[in-house]
Amino acid sequence: MSIIIFGIARAVPGNPVDIMLPLEADQQTRDNLRATLGLEKNLAAQYAIWAGNVLQGDFGYSYRYKQESFSLWRQRFPATLQLAAAALFLSAFVGITVGILSAVRRGGWVDSLAKVFALAGQSMPTFWVGLLAILIFGVQFKLLPVYGRGGLDHLLMPAVSLGWFSMAAVTRLTRSSMLNVLDSEYIKMARIKGVPEWVVIWKHGLKNASIPIITLVSVQFGSLLGGAVIIEKIFSWPGVGSLAVDAVFARDYPTVQTVVVITSSVWVLVNLVVDILYAYVDPRIRYG
Repeated sequence: MSIIIFGIARAVPGNPVDIMLPLEADQQTRDNLRATLGLEKNLAAQYAIWAGNVLQGDFGYSYRYKQESFSLWRQRFPATLQLAAAALFLSAFVGITVGILSAVRRGGWVDSLAKVFALAGQSMPTFWVGLLAILIFGVQFKLLPVYGRGGLDHLLMPAVSLGWFSMAAVTRLTRSSMLNVLDSEYIKMARIKGVPEWVVIWKHGLKNASIPIITLVSVQFGSLLGGAVIIEKIFSWPGVGSLAVDAVFARDYPTVQTVVVITSSVWVLVNLVVDILYAYVDPRIRYG
């Protein structure tokens, strides 16, 4: 992953020297700046130096912001984490609730509405949902602010826009998983024994259907962290995503690499935690 992002960052047309210096700068000045930035070495040498520094906790110095790239990431990450967590909460809460209701009321009007919601949610790109939300709730009715980070009113539209696709995916998977579980023999036995319906659904049904749901939600969290780039730019949200976009346009290699490497590492860590949770949710894994 680090090799890929290192190569892609340098494959983008242009270089930081041309952006940082005025057009009238002479060749000697350009060569001196390239040497200062370490860009006069071949790519293999540049990567070896950068990777060695990263292993020591040094992610490099931002060309654009004139400070450590890791400090920039640390300043912006809370905003991205807040947005991704809010989107994930909405996705899980709405998706699981609607999916369960759809499975329990199979064939009814609730199930039909849930199917339409899931289809629409997975058919509309997040950026289009964000622009539509701005047009309707920000411009037309002036109910919510359309840019910047602030209170709950600032968070609502970006979180819904970012989590819209995930919400639909969780709804579909929850419905299908619950339908498989509700048709199981032990669920029928529980109902025959007179176990209250809410216990059958929430304790016996959802717990046994939750393995694929947990997997999807964990993957969606990583996707939301990475996918917040466009939504952050649309709503001028001061997070890691907007930082990465600005760094790409400025050819700020250290900042781009820092954002991608750390975000990917967080994604891997989240998946590790989810693997550990499997043993709690499914005793068969723990006993095995």
